[in-house]
Amino acid sequence: MYSYVVEAHNGGTLLQRPVKGKYHYLFGDHFLVAPIYKDELVNEVRLPKGKWRYFFNDSELIEGPVTFKKEFPLEEFPVYIREGAIVPMDIKRSYTEIGDESSDGFLTYLIYPAGKSSFTVHHPDKTGSTTIQVTNSEEKINITLNGVQKPYILNIHLDEEPLKIEIGGRQLSDTVNYSYNGASKKLIIRTQEYNTGNYAIFKH
Repeated sequence: MYSYVVEAHNGGTLLQRPVKGKYHYLFGDHFLVAPIYKDELVNEVRLPKGKWRYFFNDSELIEGPVTFKKEFPLEEFPVYIREGAIVPMDIKRSYTEIGDESSDGFLTYLIYPAGKSSFTVHHPDKTGSTTIQVTNSEEKINITLNGVQKPYILNIHLDEEPLKIEIGGRQLSDTVNYSYNGASKKLIIRTQEYNTGNYAIFKH
C-alpha cells in the first residue's frame, strides 16, 4: 500500500479506482475487490478482462470478462488477484497462510508469473526502493531484483516443481535454499543476503 501511495503522489496509479460491478474497485493494479454490501453470503462478482484468481483459494484461473455469483465464507472476502501480479507483503504471523512468524524481518513478494511484469517497492524506512522484474516463458522464469537490498522471500505460484533454480548462474539446493509445496503450488525462495538478484527458474 505504501508503494502505491508514493506512486500516486508522483502521478502514477491511484490506490483505488472504480470499475464495472456493484461497488467494485481495483486496489492498485492487481486486486479486484467486490465488496459485500448486503446481509447475504452470496455476492455477484464482475471480473474485467484478463486472468484472475480468488485470493483465498488461488488454484483456479478465471478468464475475464465474466460475471458470476459465489457464496463467500464469513472469514473470507471477495478479492481477486490478476495473473502477472507482484505483491510485496510484510508478513509477521501465520493467519494469512502466506507465511508465518519466521517471515518477520523479510519482505515477501507474492508472485503470479505471466508474461513480463515489474513492481517498484518504496521502503517505508526511507532507505530507497527495490524494483523486481519477472519474465515468464515456456521453459523458465527469470526474476531480477535491483536497488536497495533487503532480506526477502519469493512466494511464487508454480503449477509444477521446478527442474532447477539458479541465482547468478549458481544452482540452488532444494534442501537449503528453496522449497516447493505441491498442494498449494507454491515455490518459496528465502534469501537473507545476496550479491546478485538474478534468478532463473527452469520449469523442465
